[in-house]
Amino acid sequence: MEFVTNTLVSIDAMPLANFQDSNDLKTLFINGSAFPGGNTLAIARSKLTKFDTVNLANVDMPLYVGQGTPEQVLNLFETMNNYDRIVIGSPVYFSGLTGLTKTLIDWETSQSRGFLKDKHVIVFVRGMALEPVVEQAAYVTLKHFAWYSGATFEILH
Repeated sequence: MEFVTNTLVSIDAMPLANFQDSNDLKTLFINGSAFPGGNTLAIARSKLTKFDTVNLANVDMPLYVGQGTPEQVLNLFETMNNYDRIVIGSPVYFSGLTGLTKTLIDWETSQSRGFLKDKHVIVFVRGMALEPVVEQAAYVTLKHFAWYSGATFEILH
């Protein structure tokens, strides 16, 4: 249980941007669901007014092996740089982020630190009967994505 307390403290310690939906900020929604038209997209639509979408289910992204970043993965990270805000939404499967979302995070290490400097990473996770410990662990992983990339971090409630 001590880990949970530390996790909560670490999330609270990272400065959060004040989320306000704005058409002035170019927004990319990265959908970590295996079902691109499902509930994760519906949540994004309920919170954001204007955004482009990348469905990770449609990206040919192999498991991270530590070498040789595939072209489609490089293209995804280049695409992120064309936006002011990157909203990452993921369902929680079997007590963690989806494999699609986790694979994206794993491939992030193929990029140089700070590759999204001055960008905003805004995240949300959803699941049926989501337990606080699972939710917090997912947010810590996504927070690390923002930290490594040099972006600000926010949780979209």
